[in-house]
Amino acid sequence: LLSKNIFGPDTFTPEGMKIITDTTCLRDIVARNVSNPSDVACSFQSVKPVPGPQRFAPLLRIVETLDFAFGRGWEGYFTNKAAKYGAPVFYSHALLSGVVVMDTKGCEVFTNWDGQLAKDEAFGTTTAPKELTGGVVPSVFGNGAAHEKYKALYQDILMARRGELTSTFQAVLATHAADWVANDTTCLRDGIERMCIGFLFNWYFDLDVDTDAVRKAYNDIFGHKPRSWARLNPFSDLHKAQATIEDLTVRLKVSPRFREYGQMAKAKGLNNETALAQQLLFMVGMNNYLGLQSMMKSLVGELANNPEYTDALRADPQMDSALPSLVQETLRLHPPVFFIYGRAQEDFVLQTSAGGYQIVKDTHLTGVIPLVQRDPEIYEDSDTFRPARHADGAHARHLIWPHAQTDAQVTATDHGCPGKDVAAYIGTLFAGAMVRDYEWDLRDAPEWTDRKFDLNVAAPMGDMTTSYFRNRV
Repeated sequence: LLSKNIFGPDTFTPEGMKIITDTTCLRDIVARNVSNPSDVACSFQSVKPVPGPQRFAPLLRIVETLDFAFGRGWEGYFTNKAAKYGAPVFYSHALLSGVVVMDTKGCEVFTNWDGQLAKDEAFGTTTAPKELTGGVVPSVFGNGAAHEKYKALYQDILMARRGELTSTFQAVLATHAADWVANDTTCLRDGIERMCIGFLFNWYFDLDVDTDAVRKAYNDIFGHKPRSWARLNPFSDLHKAQATIEDLTVRLKVSPRFREYGQMAKAKGLNNETALAQQLLFMVGMNNYLGLQSMMKSLVGELANNPEYTDALRADPQMDSALPSLVQETLRLHPPVFFIYGRAQEDFVLQTSAGGYQIVKDTHLTGVIPLVQRDPEIYEDSDTFRPARHADGAHARHLIWPHAQTDAQVTATDHGCPGKDVAAYIGTLFAGAMVRDYEWDLRDAPEWTDRKFDLNVAAPMGDMTTSYFRNRV
């Protein structure tokens, strides 16, 4: 009877359903016989169709994209849809047509693909111009061997470079911070971007680069629209970005580090050096740089908006032990990548906190990470900045900002970020230095947009100009 979903609201009164759902003996029996009892989910609700219209999708895409971009904005659009259908799963047509998932349980499908989902060669509808990827499909968009070999290589590179991570980051940050101190009032938005580019290319490749040219190339790597006009115009930013990346490719391929990585790649059957260089540049410039600079800006924003917390950190002799909670809470509220995508490879039932929903093969699924990580069923006062909530590690499995559970072991065969732990550690290095070594304040209180969606939507708006920036005595 359970397997046929007989027990449900169509059979029992609300009082009867409460008795059934409060009875956990079946769950206990199952939990005693599985390896991960906390993962057991017993639902007495029938499988439901995903709510929302599917007909007239081309027309709805126009209407809902306008609402998303110019009407309610990204947050209002999604929260209004969820309230309208009274469900954490619904059909959406903003930007593209598919199913949106907005609760923690439902988004487990993105952290354990299990053959149910596959990546498309884009972030939703967003692609990078082929001129900026050398014509290769970035491995982050791949599936199977095309994804797994490069991901295994990235993991090996991170392991090989870990010994110089702390010293390189601290040295690069100190150099840039000295400029911030000298100027006193400085644009931290640009300063953080320059510092991130300088650090990443130095740490990975031992290369000194034109940080302004490189950050401009990657800040707009998904832009340059309309593409046809950008390609025709010889003075367009697309052509400038292409020249920057081509120069980086040439310099990278003759560097000693690239020879080292090339040997590592050949051991995995990756023999095309030009393709390897393009994959590495996309990984460092897009995945690493865009994520790190966004996280660091948000760390500055939260520290500036919560001066009592910042002062308490400075006074805490055990400050270093508190920094991971600060980073986790910042990434919970401001995940650098907002959406997680997948396309159904088969019909399956998506399990959510509200029961099962039928997903049809070839349906495009989108997880809205910032709203999932503010799930009020998981987080008390979910919109409030409260780093202490992470002190005991209980919430780690619910944080999916790295396209995997934060406390999960990433493997080459999943789609979790291979650098998630490295990124979080870099966040603690940066936040620790900003609190311990410098005194500063921002001219304007940082704010994050809940309306306009763009590549840097997770970072505070504006230039983040300091009122002062000084060394602590």
